Amino acid sequence: MVDEHGRKFQATSLVNPAYRPNLIYEYKGHKPPTNGWMITKEKMEQWDKEGKLYFPKTSEGRIRRKSYADELKGMPIQNLWTDIAEINSRAGERLGYPTQKPEVLLERIINASSNEGDVVLDPFCGCGTAVVAAQRLKRRWIGIDITHLAVGLIKHRLADTFGPSINCTYEVHGEPKDLASAQALADQDKFQFEAWALSLVGARHSGEIHRGADRGSMDASTSMWTTAARRSRSFSQ
Repeated sequence: MVDEHGRKFQATSLVNPAYRPNLIYEYKGHKPPTNGWMITKEKMEQWDKEGKLYFPKTSEGRIRRKSYADELKGMPIQNLWTDIAEINSRAGERLGYPTQKPEVLLERIINASSNEGDVVLDPFCGCGTAVVAAQRLKRRWIGIDITHLAVGLIKHRLADTFGPSINCTYEVHGEPKDLASAQALADQDKFQFEAWALSLVGARHSGEIHRGADRGSMDASTSMWTTAARRSRSFSQ
């Protein structure tokens, strides 16, 4: 509920859980509960003057306290977080990346450990959840990953989340910049080259990413992208 000043509150009980004969009194025509009120009459009058009491429409109703949301401190968060759901098959933010974390988890960590304008470093940024969370919370950020799958995925994710104008606010290091460097990447690792080339035309994996069996020694995320690309070419733009 909202009071006349626009403050949100919840009408909470003033009934005493145990029988207290000294707290049984009538107040402004409202009869006391069987066990008595939770506060003395003097306290009731004080809260009434301070506008902290919620009166029902009829005298048969029970007086309640206005517990304002802006006055409740809440419960301090513990080091065991069970209130954040994992990325499941129905999660809207799911990208099919095997180690993807919920954005709300990274936002909580970044909020608790940094201030606006600070630099957030994620040395194994994967699909970029920490990068997106840092951007949303007005932090500067540095994301590091060795696969062009991850780099392409993060660029797409940033653009999808914040719009195409985000592309001119950051720099990507390590991608081919000309024909010679593209040829060098192709000679060095054709799978990485394929992932990079596909990212240039906005290609993205359209389903769950799975590890391939044709090159088990390669990085898992690289294998997952390129195997899907070679076998099914199931990419969406």
